[in-house]
Amino acid sequence: MKRVVLVTLLVIFATNEYSNGQWLEPWEDSNRKWGFMDETEKLIIPCKYDRVYGFVEGLAAVWLNGKGGFIDKTDNIVIPLKYGEISEFSEGLAKVTFNGKYGFIDKADKVVIPFEYDMAYGFSERFGPIWGPPEGFAMVVQNGKYGVFDKTGKEIVPVKYTGDKAMRKLNKHLKR
Repeated sequence: MKRVVLVTLLVIFATNEYSNGQWLEPWEDSNRKWGFMDETEKLIIPCKYDRVYGFVEGLAAVWLNGKGGFIDKTDNIVIPLKYGEISEFSEGLAKVTFNGKYGFIDKADKVVIPFEYDMAYGFSERFGPIWGPPEGFAMVVQNGKYGVFDKTGKEIVPVKYTGDKAMRKLNKHLKR
């Protein structure tokens, strides 16, 4: 029984952020709209969004009418709902699409890696069973060619290699 409780708590804390004494869980109402409730099941943020992700790094991704952005725990829109696909924040950046192209923004909605790419793999995000950039780096794809950026938006590996070769170039860069 103790093991079940421990595993349950780990799942809760792994998927939801607990900060400032408040834990908010996504909640869907009977109209298929989403909001957030607290640990006492009190609705804190009204169910008005079409889709939501849990809070990560203090912000939750939300969508309304096909556009996504980010809110804080008081339901203030911190990053306007203007993006297509969006991911949760990781290492201070979020992968988003704008006009069909991928890029990365920070928590102030400043573009760190421009919206120029066909695909992107975010900071600490993996693709395939174990393959992906290490923490602190993002991999982008444009016209079938891969490249790597750091968290400041600096291009570490130019976007001109196969995925394997881009990873080898990154590893070489890290060993300097």
